[in-house]
Amino acid sequence: QVDGCGVDLTQARKYFQRYRVCERHLKSPSLQMDGRSVRFCDQCSKFHDIIMFEGNRRC
Repeated sequence: QVDGCGVDLTQARKYFQRYRVCERHLKSPSLQMDGRSVRFCDQCSKFHDIIMFEGNRRC
């Protein structure tokens, strides 16, 4: 789960439970996870360092 996010995912849709992240953070253009700036990639369903993205493109 994202650093500092206290959202209870037990009532969230299965998609958000699967990736252990709330909807707000999943759609965020940048967030902190394990001390790194990352972004969620819709194409491969993983978090990657923000430098892997160009603008709004996927990694």
